[in-house]
Amino acid sequence: MELRRKRCSLDINVLNAMVSIYGKNRMAINLSAATYNSLMHMYSCLGYCEKCENILNEIKSSGVRPDRYSYNTVIYAYGRKGQMKEASRLLSEMKSSGLKPDIVTYNIFVKSYVANSMLEEAIDLIHYMFTQRCKPNERTYDSILQVYCRSARVVDATMALCQIIP
Repeated sequence: MELRRKRCSLDINVLNAMVSIYGKNRMAINLSAATYNSLMHMYSCLGYCEKCENILNEIKSSGVRPDRYSYNTVIYAYGRKGQMKEASRLLSEMKSSGLKPDIVTYNIFVKSYVANSMLEEAIDLIHYMFTQRCKPNERTYDSILQVYCRSARVVDATMALCQIIP
């Protein structure tokens, strides 16, 4: 607030200087879940799965409770890299912590399965979504259809949709 009153803009240079001063003076910086999530998102986009998970662990050790977005971000990072066992492990951890997967969580898995040539797993997951009362949306179906459309298998795409939709 004081910076704004003195008409000082908060650009990246000012923020970096402030963090640097805090670090040099060993001042405690209380990070929120949103701050941690932003860091994880950045590492996720860069493909640094382990760094994402390290931050998730840091969240837990700091006393801040990770939210669904926290888990989804790390799951996405592992899914992008084809590390589906790690992504599944985090899904189990997410559920154990009391957080329920949502449509975003499931869509991350469906898209990752498809990208890693695991179409059967993707379709099984869509069936599971219905049992969890999580209705697939256009992104869910789009992930499945892309596989067939890329190889000009329109008839197979139609049949797949008929099998998936109850």
